[in-house]
Amino acid sequence: MKRLIAFDLDGTLALSKQALDEEMAELLGRLTRVAIVDIISGGDWPQFEKQVISRMPAHADLDNFIVQPTTGTKLYRHRAGAWEAVYAELFSEGEGDTLLSQVQAALQLISAFDKSPMAGLVDLRRLDVSLPGVIVATTGQGSEITFSLSDPDQQLRRWRQIYDLGLRQQKSIASADLAVANNVPVRWMMASAAPAVVTPKPVKPPKYRRRNV
Repeated sequence: MKRLIAFDLDGTLALSKQALDEEMAELLGRLTRVAIVDIISGGDWPQFEKQVISRMPAHADLDNFIVQPTTGTKLYRHRAGAWEAVYAELFSEGEGDTLLSQVQAALQLISAFDKSPMAGLVDLRRLDVSLPGVIVATTGQGSEITFSLSDPDQQLRRWRQIYDLGLRQQKSIASADLAVANNVPVRWMMASAAPAVVTPKPVKPPKYRRRNV
């Protein structure tokens, strides 16, 4: 017997932003009598109250209900006849502003990269915005490049200069910190250690011999 059963809300238990219909509310109420029911959705607590809680039949065991608004960053349980928040993992206003500036800078970097001297030489595989004040890019060639949040064009030009220096020395960049203004800490690896970029060879059409008839 399953002890916990989890559901998405919109598009699963109910139409988007709509309350549970009578049949679904009755079935969920019965389910709470035999298992813990967990409902997760992107909406906040007031939406859950309107769509789900207010629709529960009288026989539902609300103590067996778990409600997780805002995609699971909050959790509510029914205890001693009332709903209470067990946790709420939310960004502070400052944390939200910082994350937004990081993401915006990453989008600007992607746009600048496509028009930069590095376009076509390396592939950007991953951008990490988890560290405050910097963006860490991982390339398909095995390099890790750190950028500051401002002036991506200048940093991309500096990257190309370091890249060209490595070619002359038969080395590849393992890591470089372009966020440092007056100096660029670089760690090298031999070019043979870098993942090879395989360019498919064009397929030549088969040659046909002429036959005399």
